[in-house]
Amino acid sequence: IYWNKIKKVNVVPAPLVVVIIGIVLNIVFKGTSFEIASVHLVQVPVVNSFSEFTGLFMTPDFSQIANPTVWTVAFTIAIVASLESLLSLEAVDKIDPYKRVSPTNRELVAQGTGNLICGLIGGLRLTAVIVRSSANVNSGGKTKVSSMLHGIWFLASLLLIPGLINSISLSCLAAVLIFTGAKLA
Repeated sequence: IYWNKIKKVNVVPAPLVVVIIGIVLNIVFKGTSFEIASVHLVQVPVVNSFSEFTGLFMTPDFSQIANPTVWTVAFTIAIVASLESLLSLEAVDKIDPYKRVSPTNRELVAQGTGNLICGLIGGLRLTAVIVRSSANVNSGGKTKVSSMLHGIWFLASLLLIPGLINSISLSCLAAVLIFTGAKLA
């Protein structure tokens, strides 16, 4: 809460400090009664080879294409994700220091295309989220390159340091999300 008010240290983002402190405390308390249970930590798959990485991808089960429940869930997710993206887009436009207006149709087409590709390779659906977008704006991001770099850094982290990522407690991430949400509100 007070990190950004300290002039000498505020060049390091407060959420990064929270995550680093959480990782250090997790390592320090290993083997003690204060140890965080693995169920309360981030759990990403650790891959040791390219074949293990490609093994994470799955193809869709097209035998369920006629299942009405699948269509109901897909439609619900599409509507909710689209609304979330549009609300995020509106919020980011409001905090954009350059007061630019983003094209909503392009956002929805990009999201639909991305979700189609994600579904075909076994990935999770994607949507614009205000936390990532506001972090990009607050960090000085001016173009869509910041979002693309965010994704590239995220993928690189998942591939290169999954053990470290698996040391992050979910409570640290929750604290960052709650604080960011309160700040945005």
